[in-house]
Amino acid sequence: MQGEDEVSETGGESVDRRDALKKLGVGVGVAWTAPVVTSFFSQAAAAGTPPPTTLPPEIKECRGGTCDNFKECSSSNPDCICIDTPVGGYCVPGSTPCAGLELCGPGDTCPPGYVCARNTCCGNSLCAPISLVEQCPPDEGGGAAKGARVSTGAGTMGG
Repeated sequence: MQGEDEVSETGGESVDRRDALKKLGVGVGVAWTAPVVTSFFSQAAAAGTPPPTTLPPEIKECRGGTCDNFKECSSSNPDCICIDTPVGGYCVPGSTPCAGLELCGPGDTCPPGYVCARNTCCGNSLCAPISLVEQCPPDEGGGAAKGARVSTGAGTMGG
């Protein structure tokens, strides 16, 4: 006959109710914690690296660039073109598709991490990710390249 605290007898050992409840509590705690911890790390990984929010130094020779007179601006990346923004001239890949880029807001505003690229071959001022500017490093001394740019085709910032 089992005592009041004994639940069962297995292999000659008895397991009392208190031990059984402790083991059950630990098991439930682990089962609940695992998905929570996994979810936390998945969300952290999904966040990734935030986009940059500050622009590199301006390329003065790129001020006033338009679809009709884009200049090549990085000899290390001949796809790059000068663009005009409200805060100065910068260099971005001309092959960047217009589709998917948002229109600049009132007063040529864009969300953090973006800059308003005016007078591109897209026909409208568009918010270009600052990460595009980082793909087109200026030449030594911070100036624009001297070469002639080749068209990147319709539907791109460089046309």
